[in-house]
Amino acid sequence: MREETAIANIIEKCCEEGIFLWVEGEKLRFKAPKGVFTEDLKNEVKSKRETIIDYINKAERQTITPDADHQYEPFLLTEVQSSYLLGRNDFYDYGGIGCHAYVEVKLPRCDRDRMQKAFHQVIHRHPMLRAAVTRDGYQRIVKDFRYPKIEERMGENLQEEVWKTRKRLEQKVYDIEDPFLYELVVTTAGEESVVHFSMDMLLADSVSMGILLKDLMDFYTGRVSEKESPRITFRDVVLFGEAVKNKPSMRVKRTEDKAYWLKRLGSLPDMPHLPLGERQTSGERADFAIKSFCLERQQWQAFSRNAGENRITPSSAIMAVYAHVLDTWCANSGFCINVTLMMRPDYHPDINRIVGDFTSNTILEVACEKAESFVENARTLQTQLWEDMEHRAFSGIEVLREWNRRKKYDVLMPYVYTSTLGIENLDSSDIEVTYKASQTPQVFIDCQVGESAGNLSVIWTLRKGTVDETVADIMFESFCEMIEALSQKEELWREPAKDYIPHKQRLFYEDILRQCRKDEEQWRLKYAEIDEEKCENILKEHLAAEDAAVISGEKADIYILPEKEENPHYFAERDRKIKKRNREEAARLCDSVQWDSMLADIRTANEVAILDIMRTFRKAGAFLSDKEIYSQKELEIMLQAAPDYRYLLERWLKALKREGYILEHNGKYRAAMTDVEKRYRKLMDQAKRIARETPGYKGMESYLLSSAEKLADSISGKINPVEFLFPKGESQTAHEIYHDLFAAKMLNRLCLKTIETAAEGAEKIRVLEVGSGVGGTSDELIPFLADYPDVEYYFTDISQYFLQEAKAKYKQYDFVNYGIYDLNEPCEKQGLRMGSFDFIVCANTFHNAIDGFEAMKKVKQALKPNGCMIFLDCIFESASLLASKGMLHHGAIEDTRREDKRIFFTDEEWRSMIDAAGLELADAYPRPDDPFAAFNLKYYAVHNRNGYKDVGTDKVWDLLREELPSEEKLGKLTVSSELPLNREGRIDKNALESKTQDGRKRKGSGSKDMPATKLEEEIAAVWKEVLELDEIPGVTDSFFELGGDSLLASMAITKIRGKVDRAREVEWNDLMNLLLKNNTVRKLASAIDSINPSEDCPHFAMIYQRGTKTPENVWAFFVNGTATMPIYQTLFEKLKKAIPETDAVVGLHCGDPDRFLKISPGEVIDCMAKRNAEYLISLGAKNYSLIGHCFGGGVAIETGRLMKAAGIENLRVTTIDTKRFVGHFDNDIFFEKGFGEMYGADMAECGYDMDDELFKDTMREFEKKNGRFLTSDEMCVRKEVPEEIRRCCKKLKEKTVEERLDRIFRQVESKLPGGFDDRVFKNSYFMFAKILADFMAYEPEKYDGRVDAFLCRDQSGFFVTGDLESLDYARQAVTGEGRRIWIDGDHFTCMETPNVEKIVEVLTGE
Repeated sequence: MREETAIANIIEKCCEEGIFLWVEGEKLRFKAPKGVFTEDLKNEVKSKRETIIDYINKAERQTITPDADHQYEPFLLTEVQSSYLLGRNDFYDYGGIGCHAYVEVKLPRCDRDRMQKAFHQVIHRHPMLRAAVTRDGYQRIVKDFRYPKIEERMGENLQEEVWKTRKRLEQKVYDIEDPFLYELVVTTAGEESVVHFSMDMLLADSVSMGILLKDLMDFYTGRVSEKESPRITFRDVVLFGEAVKNKPSMRVKRTEDKAYWLKRLGSLPDMPHLPLGERQTSGERADFAIKSFCLERQQWQAFSRNAGENRITPSSAIMAVYAHVLDTWCANSGFCINVTLMMRPDYHPDINRIVGDFTSNTILEVACEKAESFVENARTLQTQLWEDMEHRAFSGIEVLREWNRRKKYDVLMPYVYTSTLGIENLDSSDIEVTYKASQTPQVFIDCQVGESAGNLSVIWTLRKGTVDETVADIMFESFCEMIEALSQKEELWREPAKDYIPHKQRLFYEDILRQCRKDEEQWRLKYAEIDEEKCENILKEHLAAEDAAVISGEKADIYILPEKEENPHYFAERDRKIKKRNREEAARLCDSVQWDSMLADIRTANEVAILDIMRTFRKAGAFLSDKEIYSQKELEIMLQAAPDYRYLLERWLKALKREGYILEHNGKYRAAMTDVEKRYRKLMDQAKRIARETPGYKGMESYLLSSAEKLADSISGKINPVEFLFPKGESQTAHEIYHDLFAAKMLNRLCLKTIETAAEGAEKIRVLEVGSGVGGTSDELIPFLADYPDVEYYFTDISQYFLQEAKAKYKQYDFVNYGIYDLNEPCEKQGLRMGSFDFIVCANTFHNAIDGFEAMKKVKQALKPNGCMIFLDCIFESASLLASKGMLHHGAIEDTRREDKRIFFTDEEWRSMIDAAGLELADAYPRPDDPFAAFNLKYYAVHNRNGYKDVGTDKVWDLLREELPSEEKLGKLTVSSELPLNREGRIDKNALESKTQDGRKRKGSGSKDMPATKLEEEIAAVWKEVLELDEIPGVTDSFFELGGDSLLASMAITKIRGKVDRAREVEWNDLMNLLLKNNTVRKLASAIDSINPSEDCPHFAMIYQRGTKTPENVWAFFVNGTATMPIYQTLFEKLKKAIPETDAVVGLHCGDPDRFLKISPGEVIDCMAKRNAEYLISLGAKNYSLIGHCFGGGVAIETGRLMKAAGIENLRVTTIDTKRFVGHFDNDIFFEKGFGEMYGADMAECGYDMDDELFKDTMREFEKKNGRFLTSDEMCVRKEVPEEIRRCCKKLKEKTVEERLDRIFRQVESKLPGGFDDRVFKNSYFMFAKILADFMAYEPEKYDGRVDAFLCRDQSGFFVTGDLESLDYARQAVTGEGRRIWIDGDHFTCMETPNVEKIVEVLTGE
């Protein structure tokens, strides 16, 4: 065993290097890329040669074996099954349906019981009919499978009844969570019956459908009483297929086949571009048309004979006809079609007796060259198909997947050819098939060909909303006519194929094809392939470009790395001018200041601030005496410092120590100065005077006082320091600091002078201001730049708050743009091109960088090669800052400031960051000896170390004119010195392609909008878990940019439904669509709120359509007997399409479980009706429609009664199958049994092992005699209760209700959505039981109003049965007018399609 493992490792090592080993005869062969098979590895293989040969031979001889011991364990879906699973989601183009088949079989009057027994025998024989499929890509055979009952429909008119059933089943989309993905219905009228069989093709292919229907009829007719089950299962085949792929010979084969297809991909044409009709809208149900054609036996034999004489199979000949018809109508010359392969692997003699999905596909190129004859085209097509099939180890799905990777658009292959000619299947059996239909996601036309009773049978399944319907009709007629002609006239095979367009349709054909070709030309332009390398070489040859990169998609984006200027002093003259003018401006401003007074004022402000900090400690009881010593931890506790502000407290202590107010020894602190208050009062008086009298200090007095008074509350987290700078959300105080103060004016003027000087002679100026905030610097720059002829200014900030204020302030300047920008993120990920700005200004914002060195490089990316960056910021955190705006920063720091917990960079750090980013100083102010240095503020102007040549971008189109289809194809043009380079020094195109796409973020951006509501927090927590993020995502982060994909989205939706209360009632698919359309936390939360808002409706209401503020019509639905709302989902969707968007649709449910369960017994309906009536009246609508299913009908009637009593006249009440027994009911076993069955539990397995009919009969008989129902205790002892039931009830009563519910929960736990834990399950039961008991005992006051009552024809679905007159609740509770309306279905299926359509029709018809 150890040696075998070693050999396996050697072979695996070879495979990883692309080296494949196999055996021919007795020789070991290999295939390897050049230079990969090293001498060491060769020697290792040679040394084990004989053992390797034995190992490979053993692997090749491996055969399939049954695995009954693990038959119930999950196994992966096949590739085709997985594509069907994904395709059923409507967020894929032309998805939204399952792959489905439907068939009708005619036979003499059917014995339902005998048919059901036969059906159960078939299900037992074929495990895949007992399979369950999960959304995560697995399938398993269900061990404790509950066999389905078949439905029987009786009627007088067979054709009418058949049509009704066909309408319901032929295009059915099953939910994969349904217990059965198929159903069998028998329709009978007189002496004839039709068997309808509907199946989701996730379970089986069309050949399998023939197998199981033949087995069904064999069992039903008694031709065989038993059949030996196949010795292997579909699970065995799938698992063995995976093992086969790993056989050495198959690995070689697969590598060769993959190479074959990858080579062909470069030249394969697209699908046929046919004239398309009006596409169905998103969310609209997919609809299909069926066209059928039969070629009689004699003609079919003639057709087959003519094909054979021309060395073509009949299947290939019909495929050639199909391809010819597509070619006649398509705009592109040459296309591909999707060919379905029905080739079961030859693993076992029983392979053709197994039910499962064995289909695969291949992509077939149709060259459409004008050949001399039809037969020549057919042979070419047949030869190509046979050659492709020789390379099917790389499947058609894999080909499409690889094709999609290479193309800039979604590649679909929606024109399908499916032939079962020569395959024993349903068509070739003796079963009388009278109708067939199928549907497949992402398929426009499926041409299905087979034999039926010796005739050729052709069915075209056309998806509506794809190919133009008139075109499709003509195509099918031409197809049929051509096949008939080829069967009748042998000479047509040797002539060029005709188009068979009817003369009267010729003009239509020419017009629509002309338009189609125009559309094709636009499509070709959009997706035209470009020789990127050739374009790059042209640009490098003719422009001043060090390198160039072209990335083509819908547009061709061009990136140019400019050549450097040879002059090393390129910027010297510009820098000299900047320095000269800035010194003059600084001197002018400084001359206006009394510096002795100014410096004294600065010292006063700092000392007041340090005293404010000291007094904050003293107010907390610290530093009152020089004898007491404190650790930092003790001081944190005394000040109740919030975690976010502990670094600030540490900075406070350092400042107090620096100024001599405290002493530190071994990490402990004590007061060095205790006489604080007297000095503080004196200095505060001076500070107030300064604030009042000094120009530019307007409003600063209140700012200083407010920050001083609130330091303690701020550091404890009780108030936000933002209130100092932005009191009541206003920005005036902050604006005075950043614009009006002398220091701010100085820096803003130097910034302006730098731009004015550097922009001399420029025709166009683009300025990016990062962190514009309150506009202190913008106010200086924007009016100044307004005089330039061509200018663009980008006002950006991390907060939307500042953008909104700026839009109002600068609305007269149309050259100003606004946007969110984070200096910690690359510019391209934020919608700004690299190398696009002449000037970048960072005023009082760069200290917010997480890592200044990295942020400098990222900000520089947006700079033009010869542009200029300007930074204005503090270089030292003075005491006045520590007690004011320094408190605003508590974000992450990951650079050199981290060690000593600083916010601001020192001058030395600034110069290091500038140098590390490849920049150099043009100017800096002030020098250390300048009096302005006392402000601890600094201005830096920087640029690249080298100058760059003018690339000459105006020549790009002229240079590429011959390579691009039109100038419209040109995309963005980026000239930047910061383009990413690979190891060879060339532009790294892979890095560029990912520049605008976030990979999976493991950390947040440092500054981001965090969840602000409970709903946002819950959604964000799910995203963090599913996407495996290190931090909670921001509310504006895209799910897919964070690394999500469709599978992760499905996982997220499952968790959201389980964990987020507000989303629990939203259907899975609806929630998935919401996520795809609203891919940020905030948008998704808002979308869920729009369905189920929390702020303006009570806990028991959900809004499904908001309507206008005062809607004319309100449609209210009331919780049904299950205590849930999902049963209405289909009705909601249908109704919303039939009513105006201005109408409101609301759901009124139990509400908060704890509150609901506290309602006193006997008061449930009264309580619910009262709160419902009050809420509905508050909406102020003109008309109300109250609709309730089951128990909900009772609540709707009582709600209507209360609303009418309150004066509401325009009321309409509708009940849907609202029935009940009257009487007091105290039987928990009865309730538990009904509840468990509702969730699909096997109640016999849960201990409720009793005959259903006997149980009901016992309850019913006792009620007739005694006028009440049996209690659960009486069921254990009373003699009239059958022994079987007594024994079962006694055993159940030995357990508590909670214990019994636990058992039911464990039985159904795997079927429940994530987050639906035992607590939720039990609450649901107690609500259900409360509803049921109160409804049965309720004595309604009569409602004198209109009530329409829908009643089901099929009464079997109701949990108790009896005389309908006594059960009909409307007759018990209503004295007014109304109608009885009969609908198809039982108590539950009446709420499903198509029955629900009738309900909507009645509701909206008046």
